[in-house]
Amino acid sequence: MATTQTDIKSQTLELSTEAFEAFCGDISGMFGIDMACRQEEIAQESIKSLKKRFKELNVVVGVKAKGALNGTFLLILDKEGLFTFGGMMVMLPENRILENRKQGKLKDAQDISDTLKEGCNLLVGSWDRVFRKEMAGHGHFLQGDTFIGNPWDEPEKKIGLAGDKEFVFIPYEMTIASYPAFKCGVLFPKTVFEPAAVSNTEKNTAPDKTAIKEDTKTAVESKPDADSKESSNSIPAEKPAVTVETKEIKEQPISETIQKMTQSPAVLPGEQPSLSSEIYAKDIMQKDVIWGSPDDSVQQTLAKMRPGEPAFVLIGQDNIPQGIVSKSDATGAISPYLRPVFAKWRRPQDDATLQIKVKWIMSKPVRTINTDASLETMMEKLCELGGGCLAVADQQGKVVGLVTQVEIFRALLKKQP
Repeated sequence: MATTQTDIKSQTLELSTEAFEAFCGDISGMFGIDMACRQEEIAQESIKSLKKRFKELNVVVGVKAKGALNGTFLLILDKEGLFTFGGMMVMLPENRILENRKQGKLKDAQDISDTLKEGCNLLVGSWDRVFRKEMAGHGHFLQGDTFIGNPWDEPEKKIGLAGDKEFVFIPYEMTIASYPAFKCGVLFPKTVFEPAAVSNTEKNTAPDKTAIKEDTKTAVESKPDADSKESSNSIPAEKPAVTVETKEIKEQPISETIQKMTQSPAVLPGEQPSLSSEIYAKDIMQKDVIWGSPDDSVQQTLAKMRPGEPAFVLIGQDNIPQGIVSKSDATGAISPYLRPVFAKWRRPQDDATLQIKVKWIMSKPVRTINTDASLETMMEKLCELGGGCLAVADQQGKVVGLVTQVEIFRALLKKQP
């Protein structure tokens, strides 16, 4: 039985709480603090009513959904949540966080905007993991624009919400450590629960069964009637030269030659073969894969990465991946005060972030392709799934190499005429 729009909406509302709880669990394990959330009553909201719930300073994260959900929905944290979460991520002192919750301005929020965006990336990752596991037909969630400021004066321009529309809003009360609770929630435009629209190209290429039926009916009705009177100028209808019998046609084995002909690309005289037909994952992949353990620290993982190129470390054992960590994942997990420019403000709390275990920041599941994947397939996968890396796996599911955007660029440049 097909999943209905009502089913998708109902399941989404249930999984939203599970996704927020998963995020709280991730942050709790990563930073060794208590973090929890409590769902409040679901409501139909408008921009006008949301302005009453949230003040002028907020962080709003656009989440691009593909699959069972289609479109963009929004995750929102209020001012207190912005400064509590962001301040905790950069290891600000407790008194500074409490002060910012009360008196923090847009400039103070912008000072920690990079860290807030990294934290919101973790939030979207938690949501994607839960929906990937629980919702049939889920494609992926990708972090879109992250807006910090007052979205309510120009909501359509700033966060993509028309002022006259209603939305499904699930509010939450969230707590971090001993700080007072703050407000957050998820905002679903009703269109995200609707099936993806079929493109004009698909409509034009798909066979129209109704049209076929009507054409057949017209052909039958237009056949000359042997008993009808003909005009004196009409030409007597000739009998068809060939009669097609409607007996069942028995399947015959297809020759190997024909099979090869149907599988080979068509290249006309004067044309060059497609690049994608000549380049395969096994030919361009990095064979020297770097591996790590889920219990490795961020510091250990960064030490394994090669300088000067996109770096990825696969997490797992026996060539079976459990997750993958990029250099941006690892650097985003540590305190910005570890950078040389901030060295004079470096504290023990900043050094402690180097010991965060990579199991809390790794991306999963790992996107894989087979060794015979074409260049076109690799490019489509990277565009569809995001990120800059694909793991190449053999028939047993063991990783034998990696393909990054760099390998693809090098292959294209090498094949230039």
